[in-house]
Amino acid sequence: MRKNSVTYVKTSDMKRRVAIIGAGCSGLTAIKACLEEHLQPVCFEREDDVGGLWNYNDEPKLGKGSVFKSTVINVSKEMMAFSDFPPPRHHATFGPHRQVLDYFKLYAENFGLSEFIRFNTSVEKVEQAEDYEETGRWTLIYRNATTDDVKTEIFDGVMVCTGHHTFPHMPIFYGKRQFRGRIMHSHSYRDSTEYADKKVLVVGLGNSGVDIAVDLCKHAKQVYLSSRRGAWIISRKFLCGIPADAFANTRLLFSLPKSFLKWAFQFFANLHFNHGLYGLKPQNRGLETHPTISDDLPVKMLSGQVILKPNVQHFTETGVILDNNECIEVDDVIFATGQNTLPFREIMEEDIEQKRKRSSFIKTQRHTIQVPVMLTN
Repeated sequence: MRKNSVTYVKTSDMKRRVAIIGAGCSGLTAIKACLEEHLQPVCFEREDDVGGLWNYNDEPKLGKGSVFKSTVINVSKEMMAFSDFPPPRHHATFGPHRQVLDYFKLYAENFGLSEFIRFNTSVEKVEQAEDYEETGRWTLIYRNATTDDVKTEIFDGVMVCTGHHTFPHMPIFYGKRQFRGRIMHSHSYRDSTEYADKKVLVVGLGNSGVDIAVDLCKHAKQVYLSSRRGAWIISRKFLCGIPADAFANTRLLFSLPKSFLKWAFQFFANLHFNHGLYGLKPQNRGLETHPTISDDLPVKMLSGQVILKPNVQHFTETGVILDNNECIEVDDVIFATGQNTLPFREIMEEDIEQKRKRSSFIKTQRHTIQVPVMLTN
């Protein structure tokens, strides 16, 4: 390893420099936004390409989120696309992850963003610079994976664009250690071939859990899907094959009363298939929580390939005991139980992390958090 080197840049001699951590969809748009505001962006990306979560890896990596092999996006390309860069006409309305990554690559190429990205470079620490009280600047320590060089640079601001699919959340259940089978998180799932002729329990009824349960049906002997509260399951498509999200974002719907929208949502969700009949109906009304999107789960349940089960109570050597005291034997368990908190806690100094914890989420459907200490004027 080479000796640390520090590069100081006088902001009076040039544009303000902004460090951007991550070159996924947020990182790419952050680079473009900085350029539009006449700032100098420097983006640090630990992988060798843009795309973040959508840059598929066959092997799971610690600290990096990834889709699995057969992932298909559940947002239509028109609703997903950036307003200043329409998706290619030949891309599918709901494309596989390869097309999503291709779109981000085209976006970076079109706006010349890659020249501002340092690939194969991971940020190891962010802390206030020595002159922070006077300048508001930040010290960034990073490592180049190719050369193993560790360097330090000073920036006027830092934008963390690493997403929240990085550190998996593994719930605690009694008896997990005595279970003879394999326990893993959906973060590490890639494809169903290794589960051939096995009985698999998937815990979690969110998008990842349902997608994995459906994918497992290709090779698994039996798939169980465990849920604590149920969920509203909706299709990607609406009437006449129109993408559901395109219809949901019309001015007409935004003008209607919320009470009517909740009723209408539940009505059309039950047209997809009856949630009460199959034990999926949640306690909350429609639109009060984020729905789960799946076109295939109803068919897999009707065919018996996926069997819905209540929440896990505890593990045995060969399976699990459920909340209804039913015992089922399984070979493997996959937890699709979400991710832990925002990942930049690992690189921020302690006092900044404490300030971040005091920052509250803005209560929107897609949670937004304001971290005023991260980017300074």
